Amino acid sequence: MAYSKYAPIGDHLRRQPAELQSVVLTFDEVERLLGERLPDAARTRDRYDWWANTETRSQARSWLTAGWTAKPELSRGRVVFVRTGPAREHTVEALASKYDLLAKFLRVQLRDKTDVQIEFRDIEKLSGTALPHSARTDRSWWANTGSCTQARRWLKAGWRVASVDLEREVVRFERGAPTDRTGRGFKSAMRRFMHELPADQKQLALTFDELAALLGCGLSHFTRTRQEGWANTGTAPWLVAGWKVEKLWLKNRIVVFRRAGTEPPHERIQDAVQRLLDGDEMSCVDPCQVADWIKFCSRHRLYFHGKVLYDRMNQLVGSLDEHVRVEVEQDYRNCCRELNRYREARVSVAMSASVG
Repeated sequence: MAYSKYAPIGDHLRRQPAELQSVVLTFDEVERLLGERLPDAARTRDRYDWWANTETRSQARSWLTAGWTAKPELSRGRVVFVRTGPAREHTVEALASKYDLLAKFLRVQLRDKTDVQIEFRDIEKLSGTALPHSARTDRSWWANTGSCTQARRWLKAGWRVASVDLEREVVRFERGAPTDRTGRGFKSAMRRFMHELPADQKQLALTFDELAALLGCGLSHFTRTRQEGWANTGTAPWLVAGWKVEKLWLKNRIVVFRRAGTEPPHERIQDAVQRLLDGDEMSCVDPCQVADWIKFCSRHRLYFHGKVLYDRMNQLVGSLDEHVRVEVEQDYRNCCRELNRYREARVSVAMSASVG
């Protein structure tokens, strides 16, 4: 197994005393362990969660195989590792061998068979273990990207995922997959190019030809023709560099990137409200950020969003300076008042009816 550049994190955690149940490391301390800077995505909460405890990501494997899980506290610039059990060895090999059985199943299909449909439960029978939860809830788990262990297995076998039905728990494979989403040259050139962009640049739009010329290497046929080639998953080179694909027009051959954490406020607010309604406490958000969001909601008629932010994050609001807290409460009352206008209207109608 190749030595991951994130292995020093796991090595550090393995050296901790057995009685120690949690370890706190600042991001600066993590960077000193690694001997290089963390990607911007590690410091910025986004739909792509760099600290997610997912074994298909090389950084997460370093602490998961050491017997720990990560809980980032982005507002404090640190991560808390919590012990979950003894260190596990050869986890990556075990994971790979599990999907090798699926690849073997695909390889033995008759040559004239161009597609295969298989239920999730049959894949589990082949592998002898349950699929991860994300395979049933996140379509990107089935993306044909060489950065994910499971995808590398079916791509190497000469197959690709053509479609997946999460509701019916059925996936359809077809022959003729590329062995990777893009070549290594493209990935390294993309990371280097994105890292060198001006720090104050928040958005970037390029045609495929312009991007290929800037990188000095061609885009693969798969990247030029498939949405999955631009998925914000795994170790996509733009994610590692702290960017994400914001919009893709395949027909026009144009891709738009946005620097992580610089989305228009309404997009970040909508994302935050969705997560709060889904049960995420979002305790890592800066209280001042919450105050700005509620103010934005009050000024731009996102009254429901402002009310949810205040109701679900009032502990964070309570930690603000008094003068800021007063302003936030005024914005909150405005949101509630606007949402309750129908009540005032009903009272007015009722009064008019009684007078009549």
